[in-house]
Amino acid sequence: MSTCVDADGNLVTSSLNVWIQSGSYVLIAISEILASITGLEYAFTKAPKNMKSLVMAVFLFTSAISSAIGEAFNRELCICSTGPVFTCSQILALSTDPLLVWNYGTMAVLSGIGGILFWFSFRRLDADDSALDNIREGHFYVTEERP
Repeated sequence: MSTCVDADGNLVTSSLNVWIQSGSYVLIAISEILASITGLEYAFTKAPKNMKSLVMAVFLFTSAISSAIGEAFNRELCICSTGPVFTCSQILALSTDPLLVWNYGTMAVLSGIGGILFWFSFRRLDADDSALDNIREGHFYVTEERP
């Protein structure tokens, strides 16, 4: 139960409890755990022996890029111009919408497009799974010496 005072000084009470959000956060946490662990396991088992750390680093880098993109959509952008008078026109972030419709809608559309592109790019890997398990260790040979 939450109580607030409106602009007129009247007491406003909300019948909604903050705990109604907990279900979505639990599901988001579970999906994040499952996606991260599955991705790390796939990157580790499918990489050649001498490239495991590089493949894991690339996987974690893509996670960092996606987090940066998500954070960029929720930051307020400020375009400033200098001249006789310093002015700053503010572009509001997606998270300023009180219902977060644009924030979640934009992320849903981008995720849907990314999921479709991912499926088209990697749909054949399931058939090649046993061949990917048997990738040998690579070797680097120097054929001539340079001064």
